Amino acid sequence: MASKGKATFLILLMEEATSSKLIIMERVHSYRQLTADPTIPANRN
Repeated sequence: MASKGKATFLILLMEEATSSKLIIMERVHSYRQLTADPTIPANRN
């Protein structure tokens, strides 16, 4: 029972870490778009 609870806790921690990592990546992406040089076509989406 205790080990099952620990496993669930670890899964929750990993999911939280993954979601926060995704949020950070989204923010970095939008920041790059804001600071992107419009004369470089590769930066345009």
